[in-house]
Amino acid sequence: MLNRNKTFTTVEIKEKELKINAYRILNNQIISIFDNTFNAQDNSAFLDEYGVIKANSVPEIKKNIAENFKSLAKANSSFENNEVYLVLPSTTYSYTTKKYPFKHDNLTLITTDFVQDCYKKAIKKEQLAYSGSHLQTELMQVRVDGVKYDVKDIFVEGKELEIIFAVKSIYKKVYESHENVVAKAGENVSGYMTNLEALYNSIDRAGKNETDIVVVNWKNDKLEAGLFKSGSFVEYTSIPFGMEYIIESLAKEFGLEAEVVTHYLYNNINFESKNILRSVFLKFKTQFGLRSLTGEEIQRIIKIRVKAKYNEIKESFISKSKIDFNVTPVFNFGLIQEIPNGITLLSNTKSSFDYLNKKNIIGAFKNSDHFVSFGLISNFVNKVIPNEIKNISENNSINPINMQFGFIQELKGQNMSSSHLYLKNDGILIDKVEA
Repeated sequence: MLNRNKTFTTVEIKEKELKINAYRILNNQIISIFDNTFNAQDNSAFLDEYGVIKANSVPEIKKNIAENFKSLAKANSSFENNEVYLVLPSTTYSYTTKKYPFKHDNLTLITTDFVQDCYKKAIKKEQLAYSGSHLQTELMQVRVDGVKYDVKDIFVEGKELEIIFAVKSIYKKVYESHENVVAKAGENVSGYMTNLEALYNSIDRAGKNETDIVVVNWKNDKLEAGLFKSGSFVEYTSIPFGMEYIIESLAKEFGLEAEVVTHYLYNNINFESKNILRSVFLKFKTQFGLRSLTGEEIQRIIKIRVKAKYNEIKESFISKSKIDFNVTPVFNFGLIQEIPNGITLLSNTKSSFDYLNKKNIIGAFKNSDHFVSFGLISNFVNKVIPNEIKNISENNSINPINMQFGFIQELKGQNMSSSHLYLKNDGILIDKVEA
């Protein structure tokens, strides 16, 4: 059982933001106890194009990390029992499989320990060959004289052992720059994960590790996506057009300032509300004279812009010929979740395989802000929660919110998702529209 005073903290340094989140485990459930976001000064960037922290950003980042950990320690007892994890950008991520043969002249007894020793030798060779990358490896398959064996039960004689393992890597300077700034703030890093892997881990879907899943992250400056096969992050892709590009194109279309379009897109128009769409009317000047649009016409134009970039990110996968988007689930994160019922901009039918991620995180003021950090922490915590706790929902007659950790109905967070909200303005959600 996990120590209730143990704290799990994530540090995510994005292009123009620093995010710090902290969680504790209560009754085997992950509870948010702290979250804070800092923006880079003067609209500058913390990272270069590859995700390496810029040298001139280090003092500012270090200062903010140190101050926040000091505040956390002051507000929480036994904070010295804290583990720190890094969320790293996926930009330089790569995934390959490697085969290492070990040949012997005579029959050799091959056991689990023997395989593990050979696996360690193979990893060491890989690390020496690719010193420019920070590597993670995963043993996938073992063959003896061409026959596949389960490494846990292997006990056989043979002449040739072949070890097949996955190599996950990112540019070494990315990892080192993020780890070093946390170390300079006085903290040690217990582990790391890329942001798209963390988003994938936040998805609640039965059997997700047995199928293909695509994760799309909608950012201001770009769209990025990851293809996951049987739970492994196997391909990264991105396009240099994000929500800023879409908003700027809409501003030109409507003859409005980008700030006005941003406000209405994220705060006022619910694209599933017929009440709102019927009441919206936009009149504006163009070089050809006055033009007017109804709510339905505005929705159609916005949907065309959003859908175009959505299709573009899907088509950018090298493995696209192997991905059937008619049946492959696509989970969307990021700014698209800030648009009320933004899912209607991506899909025309309720039976599609396009989704916005939904998860209720206890203690979170805004669930979508926690998907990355929660996904990372749940991956590490899940390894130490006993199996009987992970499966508690099977013996619980109350419907759980989070199937992975058995969040029960009476402990729901305050931000329950609703498909019937019509208007979001100044933080207020209205579920009815007066006639």
